Amino acid sequence: MTTIGASTVHNPSGIDLVEPLKEYGSSVIVLTGVVDRMQLARAAMAGADAILGKGVALAALVDTIERCVSGNPPGRALKDELLGELRLHEMTRNRLLGPFQRLTPRERDILAALAAGSSAREIAIASYVSLGTVRSQIHSLLVKLGVGSQHKAVAMAHESGWLATHLQESLEIPGLIPPCSS
Repeated sequence: MTTIGASTVHNPSGIDLVEPLKEYGSSVIVLTGVVDRMQLARAAMAGADAILGKGVALAALVDTIERCVSGNPPGRALKDELLGELRLHEMTRNRLLGPFQRLTPRERDILAALAAGSSAREIAIASYVSLGTVRSQIHSLLVKLGVGSQHKAVAMAHESGWLATHLQESLEIPGLIPPCSS
C-alpha cells in the first residue's frame, strides 16, 4: 500500500500512481516497458504529462523532463491519439457488455456459476433455493441476453469479456466468495 498526499493506492502500478501524483501537484512522466496501447491510454487519461518507452535516449528523456518542468510537455498528439483509441475501445466494450447490465446481481452470479460448469441443480443446492427458482432465474437471464440456451449465454459472457470482468469485480469485494466454485 502506498500513500501519496491524501490518496492510498493498493498494489500500485505506475499507472495507478499517475492520478494521485497529479493531485499532489506533480508533473508526471511515465517511463514504461508497457506496449499495450490501452494501458498507455489509461496513463494519459489519468493525467500523465508524457509517456516514454524505457528504451528512450537519455537526451530525449532530459528534454522531456525540462519541457514538463517548464509547463510545455511534449507528446500532445500521442496523448490525443491514445485517448481516441481508449474512447473507441470503451464504446465497443460498453456495446458488448450492455446486455449484461440488465441482469440482476443474482442472475449475474448464476451466469458465472453456469460458466464455471455448475448445473442448475448444483446452483439450487448451493443457494438454498428450489430448482424451479434457479430455472426461472436462468430463463430470465436468457431472455434479457436475447439467447436461447445456457451454452449461448456462457459463450456470450466469455466472448464479450463480461465473465472476466464479473469475476474480477467479485474478487475485489471483501468477503465475497465467487459463486458455486467447485
